[in-house]
Amino acid sequence: MIKVGCCGFPTSMSRYFQNFNTVEINRTFYQYPETKTVEGWRQKASEHFGFTVKAHQDITHKAKMKVKDESLSAFERVKRICRTLNSHVLLFQTPSSFTPTTLSNAEDFFMAINREELALAWETRGPEWQSPETREKLHRTLENLNVAHVTDPFRALPAYTGEVAYFRLHGLGERMYYYQL
Repeated sequence: MIKVGCCGFPTSMSRYFQNFNTVEINRTFYQYPETKTVEGWRQKASEHFGFTVKAHQDITHKAKMKVKDESLSAFERVKRICRTLNSHVLLFQTPSSFTPTTLSNAEDFFMAINREELALAWETRGPEWQSPETREKLHRTLENLNVAHVTDPFRALPAYTGEVAYFRLHGLGERMYYYQL
Protein backbone atom coordinates (compact mmCIF):
# COMPACT_ATOMS: atom_id res chain seq x y z
CA MET A 1 0.00 0.00 0.00
CA ILE A 2 1.25 3.46 -0.86
CA LYS A 3 0.39 6.34 1.44
CA VAL A 4 1.04 9.96 0.51
CA GLY A 5 1.06 12.85 2.90
CA CYS A 6 2.85 15.93 4.12
CA CYS A 7 4.91 16.83 7.13
CA GLY A 8 2.32 18.64 9.19
CA PHE A 9 -0.97 20.07 8.02
CA PRO A 10 -0.40 22.70 5.29
CA THR A 11 -4.14 23.38 5.21
CA SER A 12 -7.10 22.82 7.51
CA MET A 13 -7.30 19.33 8.99
CA SER A 14 -10.72 18.65 7.49
CA ARG A 15 -9.51 19.59 4.00
CA TYR A 16 -6.28 17.65 4.49
CA PHE A 17 -8.14 14.50 5.61
CA GLN A 18 -10.21 14.66 2.40
CA ASN A 19 -7.16 14.80 0.12
CA PHE A 20 -4.48 12.66 1.78
CA ASN A 21 -4.33 9.32 3.57
CA THR A 22 -1.46 9.99 5.97
CA VAL A 23 0.40 12.78 7.75
CA GLU A 24 3.77 13.04 9.45
CA ILE A 25 3.37 14.70 12.84
CA ASN A 26 6.38 17.02 13.09
CA ARG A 27 5.13 18.74 16.26
CA THR A 28 6.26 15.74 18.33
CA PHE A 29 9.85 16.56 17.41
CA TYR A 30 9.64 19.87 19.28
CA GLN A 31 7.21 19.16 22.10
CA TYR A 32 5.14 16.43 23.66
CA PRO A 33 1.52 17.31 22.87
CA GLU A 34 -1.14 16.76 25.50
CA THR A 35 -2.98 13.44 25.29
CA LYS A 36 -6.23 15.32 24.76
CA THR A 37 -4.76 17.07 21.69
CA VAL A 38 -3.52 13.81 20.21
CA GLU A 39 -6.87 12.13 20.87
CA GLY A 40 -8.53 15.02 19.01
CA TRP A 41 -6.36 14.45 15.94
CA ARG A 42 -7.27 10.78 15.89
CA GLN A 43 -10.99 11.48 16.34
CA LYS A 44 -11.05 13.97 13.46
CA ALA A 45 -9.45 11.52 11.02
CA SER A 46 -11.08 8.50 9.43
CA GLU A 47 -10.38 5.08 10.89
CA HIS A 48 -8.01 4.21 8.03
CA PHE A 49 -6.09 7.51 8.05
CA GLY A 50 -2.41 7.01 8.91
CA PHE A 51 -0.26 9.03 11.27
CA THR A 52 3.52 8.87 11.36
CA VAL A 53 5.04 10.29 14.51
CA LYS A 54 8.42 12.01 14.43
CA ALA A 55 10.59 11.15 17.43
CA HIS A 56 11.35 13.98 19.83
CA GLN A 57 14.64 15.85 19.55
CA ASP A 58 15.46 14.73 23.10
CA ILE A 59 16.39 11.39 21.51
CA THR A 60 18.00 12.42 18.24
CA HIS A 61 19.56 15.81 18.86
CA LYS A 62 20.08 16.11 22.60
CA ALA A 63 21.00 12.54 23.57
CA LYS A 64 22.44 11.86 20.08
CA MET A 65 20.76 8.43 20.12
CA LYS A 66 22.74 7.34 23.18
CA VAL A 67 21.06 4.91 25.56
CA LYS A 68 20.33 7.17 28.54
CA ASP A 69 17.44 7.45 30.97
CA GLU A 70 16.40 10.66 29.20
CA SER A 71 16.35 9.16 25.72
CA LEU A 72 14.59 5.99 26.85
CA SER A 73 11.98 8.04 28.73
CA ALA A 74 11.49 10.25 25.66
CA PHE A 75 11.00 7.15 23.52
CA GLU A 76 8.30 5.85 25.88
CA ARG A 77 6.50 9.22 25.75
CA VAL A 78 6.57 9.23 21.95
CA LYS A 79 5.46 5.59 21.87
CA ARG A 80 2.37 6.53 23.93
CA ILE A 81 1.56 9.18 21.32
CA CYS A 82 1.88 6.52 18.61
CA ARG A 83 -0.53 4.26 20.51
CA THR A 84 -3.06 7.07 20.89
CA LEU A 85 -2.91 7.83 17.16
CA ASN A 86 -2.87 4.15 16.21
CA SER A 87 0.34 4.99 14.38
CA HIS A 88 2.43 2.16 13.00
CA VAL A 89 5.51 4.17 11.98
CA LEU A 90 7.90 6.14 14.17
CA LEU A 91 10.40 8.37 12.36
CA PHE A 92 13.82 9.29 13.75
CA GLN A 93 15.69 12.16 12.10
CA THR A 94 19.25 12.76 13.23
CA PRO A 95 21.11 16.00 12.49
CA SER A 96 23.96 16.20 9.99
CA SER A 97 26.32 16.38 12.98
CA PHE A 98 25.34 12.75 13.67
CA THR A 99 27.93 11.09 11.45
CA PRO A 100 28.72 7.47 10.58
CA THR A 101 31.32 7.43 13.37
CA THR A 102 28.40 7.42 15.82
CA LEU A 103 26.41 4.66 14.09
CA SER A 104 26.96 2.45 17.14
CA ASN A 105 24.93 4.92 19.25
CA ALA A 106 21.91 4.38 17.02
CA GLU A 107 22.48 0.64 16.93
CA ASP A 108 22.63 0.45 20.74
CA PHE A 109 19.57 2.67 21.08
CA PHE A 110 17.44 0.69 18.64
CA MET A 111 18.45 -2.54 20.38
CA ALA A 112 17.63 -1.12 23.84
CA ILE A 113 14.09 0.04 23.14
CA ASN A 114 10.91 -2.02 23.15
CA ARG A 115 9.32 -0.96 19.88
CA GLU A 116 6.39 -3.35 20.29
CA GLU A 117 4.56 -3.33 16.93
CA LEU A 118 6.07 -0.08 15.64
CA ALA A 119 7.93 0.07 12.35
CA LEU A 120 10.96 2.30 12.85
CA ALA A 121 12.35 4.60 10.16
CA TRP A 122 15.58 6.60 10.41
CA GLU A 123 16.63 9.57 8.31
CA THR A 124 20.37 10.10 8.30
CA ARG A 125 21.57 13.47 7.08
CA GLY A 126 24.79 14.69 5.53
CA PRO A 127 27.08 13.62 2.70
CA GLU A 128 29.18 11.37 4.96
CA TRP A 129 26.42 8.73 4.78
CA GLN A 130 26.73 8.36 0.99
CA SER A 131 30.08 6.63 0.57
CA PRO A 132 29.77 3.01 -0.64
CA GLU A 133 31.53 1.65 2.47
CA THR A 134 29.28 3.60 4.84
CA ARG A 135 26.13 2.65 2.94
CA GLU A 136 27.10 -1.03 3.15
CA LYS A 137 27.72 -0.79 6.89
CA LEU A 138 24.45 1.13 7.32
CA HIS A 139 22.63 -1.51 5.27
CA ARG A 140 23.93 -4.35 7.47
CA THR A 141 23.08 -2.47 10.67
CA LEU A 142 19.57 -1.47 9.59
CA GLU A 143 18.79 -4.91 8.21
CA ASN A 144 19.88 -6.49 11.49
CA LEU A 145 17.67 -4.04 13.43
CA ASN A 146 14.83 -3.98 10.88
CA VAL A 147 14.87 -0.19 10.74
CA ALA A 148 13.99 1.44 7.41
CA HIS A 149 16.41 3.98 5.99
CA VAL A 150 14.63 7.23 5.08
CA THR A 151 15.85 9.19 2.07
CA ASP A 152 14.71 11.58 -0.60
CA PRO A 153 14.68 9.12 -3.52
CA PHE A 154 15.50 11.92 -5.96
CA ARG A 155 18.83 12.30 -4.15
CA ALA A 156 19.68 8.78 -2.91
CA LEU A 157 18.03 5.40 -2.58
CA PRO A 158 17.70 3.94 0.91
CA ALA A 159 20.41 1.62 2.19
CA TYR A 160 17.69 -0.67 3.57
CA THR A 161 13.92 -0.94 3.62
CA GLY A 162 12.11 -3.56 5.61
CA GLU A 163 8.37 -3.76 5.90
CA VAL A 164 8.19 0.00 5.31
CA ALA A 165 9.79 2.17 2.67
CA TYR A 166 9.65 5.76 3.87
CA PHE A 167 10.58 8.70 1.65
CA ARG A 168 10.84 12.38 2.55
CA LEU A 169 11.05 14.77 -0.38
CA HIS A 170 13.27 17.75 0.37
CA GLY A 171 13.54 19.30 -3.09
CA LEU A 172 16.33 19.68 -5.59
CA GLY A 173 18.59 22.65 -6.00
CA GLU A 174 19.06 25.61 -3.73
CA ARG A 175 15.41 26.04 -2.70
CA MET A 176 14.15 23.47 -0.18
CA TYR A 177 11.00 21.49 -1.01
CA TYR A 178 11.08 22.69 -4.61
CA TYR A 179 11.27 20.38 -7.63
CA GLN A 180 10.43 22.62 -10.57
CA LEU A 181 13.33 23.85 -12.69
